[in-house]
Amino acid sequence: MLPLMFTACNKFENSSDSAKIKFLLTDAPGNFKQVNIDVQAVKVIMNDSIYDLETNQGIYNLLDFVNGKDTVLVTDEIPSGMLSQIRLVLGDNNTVMVDSVVYDLKTPSAQQSGLKLKVNEDSS
Repeated sequence: MLPLMFTACNKFENSSDSAKIKFLLTDAPGNFKQVNIDVQAVKVIMNDSIYDLETNQGIYNLLDFVNGKDTVLVTDEIPSGMLSQIRLVLGDNNTVMVDSVVYDLKTPSAQQSGLKLKVNEDSS
């Protein structure tokens, strides 16, 4: 089993009706040569509604983002209110390399409804 591979950082800048949000992808070092995830979308649940955010799609090797390095997945604006959940939706091209052997990384729920991260933060 892999350790937690996605860490979301968010920043809110308040205004009366909207908040700016930013998600960064980062990881901790591990005993792998590569951990590739196929990021298709980032969604948030705000005020009981699902919002699709403008996402920098692509296949990311998480080991490129260790020891304080990161990359921006999303910079977007959302309505002010209660941010209850972040969903990271992955595609089919997820792999892990151990000892020069590449294995498919199975993430069935992340490919359907998204890897769910509970937040429960008020952005207003």
